Amino acid sequence: MYSSLFKRGFSLVMLALLLLIGTAQAQQVNIGMDTIDEVFSPVIEALTENDHKAADRELKKLRRSMSNSGDYHFLAGMVTVLSMNDASAIRLPFLARRMRNQWNEALEKEPNHELAHLSLLQFHANAPGLVGGDSDKVGEHAARLHELNSPFRFQADIVLATLADDKEAEEAAWLALFAAQPENLSARFNYIAQRINDAEYAAALTQINAVLAAIDSSDEEQQELQARVYYQWGKLAAESGTELEPGAEYLQLLLAENRVPEGMQPGWAKYRLAQIFLHQSNHEEAAELLAEAQYDAENDANLKEVLANMGSWCTNNGITATC
Repeated sequence: MYSSLFKRGFSLVMLALLLLIGTAQAQQVNIGMDTIDEVFSPVIEALTENDHKAADRELKKLRRSMSNSGDYHFLAGMVTVLSMNDASAIRLPFLARRMRNQWNEALEKEPNHELAHLSLLQFHANAPGLVGGDSDKVGEHAARLHELNSPFRFQADIVLATLADDKEAEEAAWLALFAAQPENLSARFNYIAQRINDAEYAAALTQINAVLAAIDSSDEEQQELQARVYYQWGKLAAESGTELEPGAEYLQLLLAENRVPEGMQPGWAKYRLAQIFLHQSNHEEAAELLAEAQYDAENDANLKEVLANMGSWCTNNGITATC
């Protein structure tokens, strides 16, 4: 039970922190790391490729010259974050404490290190007390980010509102972030994904339209973000039973042009498109897509699980077809 809760909590920490470095896994464009000394570029490159072993090797090369800097210890913590991907439940508590200590050391070297403050805020907001999580420290780090007038103060406010279960304050913090950083499309994407997961479809759709209107389709990084937003529109349509035509159109485009977001099995787009077709009573094509998705699910346990539960999904959505 403990290891299950720990892993679920730390999946939230890892997602929040990976948002800073722009990995495909985190579904983000690069944000936040531009404050890091350029000498660490090879470390950051390895982190963005989700390769913690390469990042650790590059960081060790800089130990003699840079270990007195806040950036060095902040990045050491980020390497530890990524190493959790391959860690057993037994090792996770030890890695968590190491990660926390590395970020604390970053602040000892550089008390105003904004990324270390934000990382520790996320840690204390999500980590179990048994590994050092402390809810009081969330407010301390948030206050410091505000004192520094940090661009991360908005994320801090979102975390504080979420912990207080104050939906109105959380929404206000998101909107303040969008207003202050209109170019930060990745923040809007993160909001979209969260709102769809919470079945708040109208709010998600507003930001979907905002992102698609702002994307430069000639930019390679933004093309990837565009593909992810297309998928989210398809997911919204599949789950809500609304926006069915544009949702189907975008999913079909992703499949036809082989643009399913990086790191995602094509079966996910097929599964969402099948759901839309079932809403539209297009049962034959839905069945074909579900069969294709089953093939892709051999390499994706999560996809296999949702496909196994299609019968329940159909019942809950009033669909009488055999799923």
